[in-house]
Order: sequence, then structure tokens, then C-alpha cells
Amino acid sequence: MKRVDSKIASERMAWSHSHGFCWACGATTNLHTHEIVRRSETAKALNLANYARLCQSCHEEAHGGYITKGVLLTLKLLFDGEHYNPEWVREHSIQHHHEALPMPQEIRLTIEHR
Repeated sequence: MKRVDSKIASERMAWSHSHGFCWACGATTNLHTHEIVRRSETAKALNLANYARLCQSCHEEAHGGYITKGVLLTLKLLFDGEHYNPEWVREHSIQHHHEALPMPQEIRLTIEHR
């Protein structure tokens, strides 16, 4: 079991290092790997389809602010299309109606200037 956990942790770390900026605001410091579907919602939270790269401030917004799961799915499609899998998110989420959503103004401005 530890070998599998180690492999998953290593995979997550490699994924995190390959995404060196906040997908919502463009910050390059204080970065976090956010789980789109929380660990409290699924036993399989450690999956490349479930990660989003956010700075600390935007990470806080993803826990009850303007960065919803739908917005996170849109960011996932834009910045990590290889691992974009909304079916996985729907399947593992307590609420099953998450779709990619239009970007809030704050995020649209960041993406336009990248």
C-alpha cells in the first residue's frame, strides 16, 4: 500500500511542478494544488483529473468563494486539457451537476493578458 501511496504522491508532485502559475490570477508564488473534488467527497481524490493549480488567495476562493467547481473545470480545460475529465469529477462529486462555466471577470482579465 505504501508503494502505491508513494507513487501517487510522486505523480502529484511532478504534476504540481509542471504547472508553475496560478490558473486564476497568474501568480507564480505561494502555489497550491487544489483538489476539485474534495477528499471528503471521494476516496479517490488523488487523481490527475482532480488537480487545479492555484495561489493561496485563489485557493481560499475555491473553498466557498467565486471560484466554483464549474470555474475550476473551465480552468482545467484551458491549462491542463490533457487531464481534463469532467465525467470523473461528476462521478466522484457529491453534487453531480458541475459543468464548465463562464469565467468571472477577474479570471478572464488574467487569461487575456497571459
